[in-house]
Amino acid sequence: LLALGIAGTPLSPARPIPAPIASAIARDMTDAQILGFVAQVDAAEIEEGKLALTKATDPGVRSFAQMIINDHQKSMREGTALAKRLAVTPVMNPDTAMAKEHAEFMVKLNGLSGKDFDKAFVEHGVEDHSKVIEKVNDELIPDARSPDLKTHLKTMTPTLQKHEMQAKALENKV
Repeated sequence: LLALGIAGTPLSPARPIPAPIASAIARDMTDAQILGFVAQVDAAEIEEGKLALTKATDPGVRSFAQMIINDHQKSMREGTALAKRLAVTPVMNPDTAMAKEHAEFMVKLNGLSGKDFDKAFVEHGVEDHSKVIEKVNDELIPDARSPDLKTHLKTMTPTLQKHEMQAKALENKV
């Protein structure tokens, strides 16, 4: 693929890799990186959910937080088992924008209480799940090489959509 240009003609030093191909190459993630990303998302959601169980005042928000924890713990167990079956070690990247956003959000959440906490947690639930769903569908599934990993990602999507919908429903109540 790298040695081919448009219409299968060889590339020469004067003829760089076409932009769409270069962009796709730069974006590709390995199965280990995909599993690492999913594990990071799960860990972040669990951490945020546990904080919400202690700080949320609205019963619906606490219920949502418990659902988030349960579902992401299940996803983490399934991802760990899949990595073992594939003999792949998930590659975590703590320097990603997502990791930085999570750290900043945790600082923000820790500084809030009452309705302000509930509102911030729920709004983040909508935004964050929307971003993750988009990344799973637009990048992770196409980049996954293992058919089992593709299936795992596809089965995660309805759960993520459920979380997004639940957060949207709570947005109007808190």
